[in-house]
Amino acid sequence: MPADESPQPTLLLRFDRRLIGPLILLAVSLRALAMFLYPENMQRDLDAYLGIARQVWAGIGFCTPGTAEPTAFRPPLYPLVLALTVPQFTLGRVLLHLLLGGMTVSFLWTTASQLGLSRPSRCLAAALVAVDPLLIWYTSFPMTEAVCTCLSAWMLTRLTASTPSTVQSAVMTGFVFGLCVLCRPTYWIWGALLTAWWCGEQLRNKLHAPDAERGRSGRILLATLCGVALTVSPWILRNWLVMETPIVMTTHGGYTLLLANNPNFYAEVVEKPWGTTWSGDGLANWTRDVQQQMQAANIQGEVAADRWQGATAREFIRSHPGEFTAACWHRLRMFWNVVPSGEAAAPFPNWLLWLVGGFYTLWWLAALMGLIVLARGRMYRWWPVVLLLVSFAAVHAVYWSNMRLRAPVLPGVALLAALPMTRRSLG
Repeated sequence: MPADESPQPTLLLRFDRRLIGPLILLAVSLRALAMFLYPENMQRDLDAYLGIARQVWAGIGFCTPGTAEPTAFRPPLYPLVLALTVPQFTLGRVLLHLLLGGMTVSFLWTTASQLGLSRPSRCLAAALVAVDPLLIWYTSFPMTEAVCTCLSAWMLTRLTASTPSTVQSAVMTGFVFGLCVLCRPTYWIWGALLTAWWCGEQLRNKLHAPDAERGRSGRILLATLCGVALTVSPWILRNWLVMETPIVMTTHGGYTLLLANNPNFYAEVVEKPWGTTWSGDGLANWTRDVQQQMQAANIQGEVAADRWQGATAREFIRSHPGEFTAACWHRLRMFWNVVPSGEAAAPFPNWLLWLVGGFYTLWWLAALMGLIVLARGRMYRWWPVVLLLVSFAAVHAVYWSNMRLRAPVLPGVALLAALPMTRRSLG
């Protein structure tokens, strides 16, 4: 090897580190600033994750806060991680969320590099996630947005690696995906689409691949599934033992399906002017009515309630196809909305909301341009990114939806937005 070629990779690596370091620092600093300005947010347990974590820390178990009743209403990963941070004190949660923010930027940079994006494109993708207003704001709450976004970026790093998969790396990929679904069950749909895409690619290449290569592909798939099973099976077995049902996801799905598919939501939100949110007396009255209906039907227990709510929602969908279609379109717009509304917008001045709206509008337009670039080029290694967006948007078109729930797809949207800056082949 000529002498002038040897130091080149080292120089490039050092240059990349000089770029990624400030971006990680930017992400951590902005999230720390939000926590400093709104310290009360980290105490607001809006989704009961913190309450469950405190139950686990106290030795009571994964139980409904304030009781000794086992629950599967929330996915287990985030409460269990919170329990390790000593949930009685705020500092552990703060450090955890800051770490997740920095890791997200690092994983996204790696993914962008593996996809062949130029350095300016990598900087843009990482910067978008670093300064994203939604991620900065919800990092200050004990909620799953920070960890889900980090897991999405990590999973994309695994899926876009240019080196051939080994059995060991496939098990690791399955492990990471298992963490994803234990944090938010919506990832299962992404996994199903990824599996279908991968199997389709194997069938398409079957005629050209030697027998040894086909056998290797089967081993890789099996190893990945084993990684998923090893990660998720403890949760399923726990639910089988304490809930008397082998629950794979949660008992929350029926509620979120019914919350988004009922006559009250359609009349009080979908038919109202854009920006109307469902809260206050309307939501409280609906919740009370649902509780009364379950009592009248003698529905007892978390599992039975989940099944009843899911069945009630599906009946509404079957009997009101027109309303359901309109509500799906409404929820899809809620998912991709550029400006917070209702209670989510209350803490902020109008000028800041307009600034946020402009930021997301430009970001979405750039991502749309990225999709156009992909449609004209070779997008094989980009399919995991596209399927991430499709899976979450499709689920939240049917289930409950708002801006916050799109956090897991933001790494993918950032990559798409940065793509038009890269002029070389997609590869």
